[in-house]
Amino acid sequence: MSRIRIRDLFCLAVLVAIVGCDEKNLPETKDILNSFEMEIDDVVWTSPLINGDSCYSTFYCDYHGLEDSQTYTIHADGSPAETNDTGADDFLRLRIAFVEGPGTYYLTDPEESLISSCVLLIRTRNGESTFYRNVEGDFRNVVTIEEMMPSYNLSIDGIRGVFSGVLFNIDNPNDSVVIENGHFNFEYMMGTNYYRCSY
Repeated sequence: MSRIRIRDLFCLAVLVAIVGCDEKNLPETKDILNSFEMEIDDVVWTSPLINGDSCYSTFYCDYHGLEDSQTYTIHADGSPAETNDTGADDFLRLRIAFVEGPGTYYLTDPEESLISSCVLLIRTRNGESTFYRNVEGDFRNVVTIEEMMPSYNLSIDGIRGVFSGVLFNIDNPNDSVVIENGHFNFEYMMGTNYYRCSY
């Protein structure tokens, strides 16, 4: 009877040691700090992962300015999720100027002014491109910054919020696209770096 107990205890100790070793050898998980998504004309628009790595996706948030005049610019490359057409990459640039804290910001300035604006370039696989942008003075293009939080890696603030709007074809004012359900979270601020995870 005691031999069985000793054997059972020995097996249990070996099992605990194996499980303990496995836990130590598990890869360290990284938190995804940045996210970006939106819908264009009711179609979900996504930015693909780079080389299948969940820590790299084709969007980032750039920051410029002084403490009392902060500008955040979101850059995103992607395509409609339903097409999964990597040859039809679109490009969005959303610039929010004079950010003083959480609140509502309207993108009403001309794109060339380098102030608050939104532009979208839609490219198709056959090489055709259509350029859309906000109309000066149109208050339908709006960003709400819901939170400003310490950046994971720098002394500047990261941002989290929502956006929506209507952009017009620069060559045909009767052609427009509607952006809805835009969400962004940028806790990792690193210029043009596509990395978005904790270290």
